[in-house]
Amino acid sequence: MARYQYAYAVFDPYMELFPRQYAHAYEVEAIDVPISHPDMQRAYRPYLLPLKEPGRDWWLAPLLDEAIAQAKRQKEGMLLRPICGWLFTDLQKPVLRSRLSHNATVYMNGKARIFRNWDPRVLDLLRILLDAQQKQAIVADMEWLWLGRSGLPYSLSGEEVVEQPRGFEFTLRQDQIENLRHAEVFHTVLDVMQDLGYCATDDALALQLLLAIRRGNVRWALETSEALVEFALHALLVHPNFDDDPQIKSLMKQSHAARLGAIQPLATLNDDDWAQVRERCATFSPALNLEYMRELGHVG
Repeated sequence: MARYQYAYAVFDPYMELFPRQYAHAYEVEAIDVPISHPDMQRAYRPYLLPLKEPGRDWWLAPLLDEAIAQAKRQKEGMLLRPICGWLFTDLQKPVLRSRLSHNATVYMNGKARIFRNWDPRVLDLLRILLDAQQKQAIVADMEWLWLGRSGLPYSLSGEEVVEQPRGFEFTLRQDQIENLRHAEVFHTVLDVMQDLGYCATDDALALQLLLAIRRGNVRWALETSEALVEFALHALLVHPNFDDDPQIKSLMKQSHAARLGAIQPLATLNDDDWAQVRERCATFSPALNLEYMRELGHVG
């Protein structure tokens, strides 16, 4: 991490467990991010709290302890994150506020939408999804740190020198938009995997999960969060191509044709049934995975 002149803690009123008055009581001035969008009320704009020298921001310690416990899912029922992360930069306050405000919206299908790129669960996805040019466009001259599921920090920065085409404007590809649209499903599945003892911080697992969610949505027209979560969990715990198994494929096709939802018959299978599905899936050709990715537009 480069040595920057200014450091801030980043908070979101939607997510925090402690009101900003907690910090104000210790003479820390909040810096609002002036996002202008019909869906963003002033009271719910994210804000920054300037940090002093290491060890002097003792008011932050209990928030950090809670954030680590939440990231590692050590407290049952704890859904909110008391601190989004940390921002390091050399930008002066007016320029920083303007930059953050500009980057907080993104055009999706021709419409400006709130781009919650300060939310650690969105940052978890952006770290995987964005290319070097996109990363530099939204975090140029700064670095974001936030806590991953291990309780250790992840980083997203614009330090890498990337040649930008003239007039380059940050946009998202359609596949990235679809992945971000299912962010809640993505994290719900990772929560389950983490609670089951799996390594939910593995990037390979995250990419496999994104493909599974898109497959359930594209191939089987699954739309609800519940259906997509169930499909994705089967893809992770049984086999990425479990729905290519002849028995499973037949059951799902029949249920989909009957307008009952393709996921419905999966609940009728018992443990012995799934053990047999795993055995049959083990014989699948690796070429199925390539075809799978072509189907979802991830390869040419």
